[in-house]
Amino acid sequence: MHGLQSISKKIKRKIYKTLRKYRDEVHYDYGWINSERSVEKFKSEIMKCENQQDYDENKEDCFVFIGDKNLDSTMRTVVFGDIDQKNIGSNCKFYTTRIIDRNERLRKLHALFWRVNRKVPLPWKHFWEKFYTTKDMPKDSNFNYYFIFLGGAYFEETFAQRSIWNSISKLSKKCCVRKMLYLVDPVDKFPSIKYWFSFFDFVAGCAPEDKEKYGVEYIDTPCVKLEHEVERTEYDLYIRAINSGRRELIEKIYDKLSEQGIECDFHIQELGEIVPYKGIDITKSRIPYDRMLFEELKSNVLLEVIVPDVGAGTTLRYKEAVLYGKKLLTNNPSVFKLPCYNSQYMHYFETLDDIEYEWIKRRENVSYSYHGEFSTDVFCGKVIDIYKHRKLI
Repeated sequence: MHGLQSISKKIKRKIYKTLRKYRDEVHYDYGWINSERSVEKFKSEIMKCENQQDYDENKEDCFVFIGDKNLDSTMRTVVFGDIDQKNIGSNCKFYTTRIIDRNERLRKLHALFWRVNRKVPLPWKHFWEKFYTTKDMPKDSNFNYYFIFLGGAYFEETFAQRSIWNSISKLSKKCCVRKMLYLVDPVDKFPSIKYWFSFFDFVAGCAPEDKEKYGVEYIDTPCVKLEHEVERTEYDLYIRAINSGRRELIEKIYDKLSEQGIECDFHIQELGEIVPYKGIDITKSRIPYDRMLFEELKSNVLLEVIVPDVGAGTTLRYKEAVLYGKKLLTNNPSVFKLPCYNSQYMHYFETLDDIEYEWIKRRENVSYSYHGEFSTDVFCGKVIDIYKHRKLI
């Protein structure tokens, strides 16, 4: 009996290993995309969405952003948050590929289904489509549409939903529809994203270096200022970051600055095992962006530590410093070339010896020269410019 159990375990391990290898080879992890057969089937679905109608100069342009499934995500809340602040009927829409949250049991079953599907392909995926918010995507043909899919390390599931492409396919038969993939992370942070490029008219992203390396157009990511009031400054320096290879440096910074009497409010999110570190909040939980913003606005200086070996352009932390009038301590070598850069309020460090303690402690009124460079309207204007340059409209 023991021998049979041992053989059974070996067979199971072999099957699981084969499935993992099969899935990893095709570079797709979410939604419908988890085997070569499903990739080919998905491609045929997308082919139905080919640009069928010419651009109509007599119609207005409508931008439809397809984001991740979390309503309180950073992308939804702050990067494209001003879409929500525009008037009803605005020509900017934002959709999240989330399940309608009326039934808690259904949501849990949905989450379990896709968790299992990542390891072993499951049938009946189309069953869930009727519960997604994207079923209400635009149907009005009186516009020229730009569907902008947000892609990156945590967004692949966003555009692996068949229901989205079915809606676009139906609309493309009646009016001009164009599709763009916008990368919210550098390509090197999630290399398999390259396998999606051919599904879109063109690909743009937030990292300038990706233009030369991968042919990705550069468009800076938008950012909106949220209303927040903080009565007083409680800390000298603040950071909240996912580990991603940054933890050791953050710990060294904390130790050195704490020795100098600098008040640090440091948080590190671990995706794996929690290993405590005295003085630093080590957690597995992400927090809503709104709460994180409230935390960082209580500090005099924002600390930014770039993910090793991954390029960085105009980062979200940089934009927050500009929008909310905060000083910035960063190891991003691109900082000197970014819009609104001010050497009085932004300091670059390459080693710990480059950090100026008195500058961190010094309280001062911070004001940058900002003229809407990070707005969604500017972003949409640049999308139009690229389409015209490529003669796609």
